[in-house]
Amino acid sequence: MLCGSGGAASAQQPHDPVTLIVGIGDVESGQPVADVEVRIPTLHLGARSDGLGQARITGVPAGNHIVQVRRIGYQPLSVPVAFGQTDTVEATFMMRQIVHRLDAVTITESTVSGALRDFERRRKMGIGRFADVLQLDSAWSRELAMFLVSRFPGVRMQRSRDGLETHLVGTRGGGGGALGGNGTPSCVLNVFIDGVRIYDDDIAALDAGEFQGLELYDGINTPVEYRRLGAGCGTLLLWHSY
Repeated sequence: MLCGSGGAASAQQPHDPVTLIVGIGDVESGQPVADVEVRIPTLHLGARSDGLGQARITGVPAGNHIVQVRRIGYQPLSVPVAFGQTDTVEATFMMRQIVHRLDAVTITESTVSGALRDFERRRKMGIGRFADVLQLDSAWSRELAMFLVSRFPGVRMQRSRDGLETHLVGTRGGGGGALGGNGTPSCVLNVFIDGVRIYDDDIAALDAGEFQGLELYDGINTPVEYRRLGAGCGTLLLWHSY
């Protein structure tokens, strides 16, 4: 839950940086929540809330940016915030605690989703490269791109020529990730989220912790249902709930 407002307009230049002032509370008790990580992933800016549940991020350029808040024991939030021609933008996030169920759960084949069965079947075949929810949630870097680059050889990040997007480039499938005429890499990975092909995605905006499963394939090993023209660079499958 987010409530926000812009600060009073000043005589600053239109593109002067803005300060984000965040207040974070517990949605049930209304009490402030300390030690919450607040970040703008695409700008690599962040801060942590103090004992009053407040955090401040300076130097934010004008525009629309995704603000993420997370703390162990609470459901993470990811909300777009507009930064205009004002000195400050104020936002309030109300976080909800995660209820942990301690009862044992027995999973049978009849209760397992089709996506999970396919994920586990492909993992047992050993053709692709995989990461499950425990590996993704415990990643030393919450950024999905950094997780992939550090864990899987043959994958690297590349900025578009205009500097506005970050793409994952496959170096095993050919093409070398050279920039095309429009400033985008010519050998970017095909990315699917929950089975749906994502086009013109900015991989830097994705958080490793929000996914529960990941599959990475070289072009030649891509499952037939996910093959597309140009799949020689590789394919990345991401599952929110696999």
